Amino acid sequence: MYKKKMLICILIISLLCIVGCSKNNTSSDKLDYYDNSDNLYVDVVANDGFSFDINFVTKEKIKDVKYLSIISDLDTDVVDINVINNTIDSYSNYKYKDFYCADYMFDCTLKTQVDEYIINGIVLEINGQKKKLEFKNPIKYKRGEENTIFNENFQVRAFANGFSSSMINSDEKPVYKFYTNKKLTIEKIETIAGLNVDVSVFLNNDKTKYELPLEVEEKTEVIIEVKYTSDTMNSFSYVLSNLNIVYSVDGAKNMCNGIISFNPTELVSNDLKEIDNFIDYMISE
Repeated sequence: MYKKKMLICILIISLLCIVGCSKNNTSSDKLDYYDNSDNLYVDVVANDGFSFDINFVTKEKIKDVKYLSIISDLDTDVVDINVINNTIDSYSNYKYKDFYCADYMFDCTLKTQVDEYIINGIVLEINGQKKKLEFKNPIKYKRGEENTIFNENFQVRAFANGFSSSMINSDEKPVYKFYTNKKLTIEKIETIAGLNVDVSVFLNNDKTKYELPLEVEEKTEVIIEVKYTSDTMNSFSYVLSNLNIVYSVDGAKNMCNGIISFNPTELVSNDLKEIDNFIDYMISE
C-alpha cells in the first residue's frame, strides 16, 4: 500500500513538472517576440500587385528581416515578395517596457497574371531566426482597376487613404471632396474588407446632411465624411481595402475606387502614444 501511494505521488509530481516546464517554455517564447499576423485584414482589388504590413513587438531590436516563402494553396511561384522596413525614425530606437516596435512592408509582385490570389501565411527569417506566420484571416487579392479616382465628370479634390488604426470605431471622420461637371447620382459607398462605413454627404457649403442614393446637379462640390467601424477589427488591426464610391452618369454606372489602409503604428501625434498602446496590447494578449 505504501509503495502504491509513493508511486502515485511520483506520477503526480512528474506530471506537474511536465506541465510547469511546458508553461515556462511557452511563456519564454512569448516574452520576447510578438507580431500581429493574426490581426491582418487584407482584401484588395489592384492591378499587378499589392503590399501589406506586419507589425512586430520584440525585446531584441529587429535588424534584419528576410523573406523565405509564402504559404498558399495556389502556385507559390506566382508571387515575388520584397521586404521593406517601414519603421519610421520616430520610434525605430524607442523602447517601452523593454520592448521595441517595428513595421515591415511586404511588397507583392505577381510574376504571372492571375485573377485572384490568396496568401495563408508567410515564412520569414528575423534576426537569423526562422519564423512561420500563419494568417488567421487569409490575404485576398483580386485583379482589377485600382485608384480610379480621377474622372472628368466626378473630379476628386481630396481623397484620404492612409490612417492610424485608432480611427476604427472612433468618432474621427476623414473627408473626401469631389466636384461634379455633369449631373450624376451617387449610388452607394462601401469597402470590401468588412469595414462598415457610416457616410455623411454635404453639398457646397450647405450643412444639410443628405442620404444615399443622392442626385447631384452639375457644378456642385460634394463633401463626403466617412466614419469607419467594425465588429471584428480594432485599433491594433492592420487593414488594407478599397473604398468604392459608386455613381451613375446618364444611367451608366461608374466607380471611384481608391485603396485605403489602417496601420496600428501610423503616428497621429508626436508623443508615440500609438506605439505605447500597441505594445501594451500585444504583450497583454
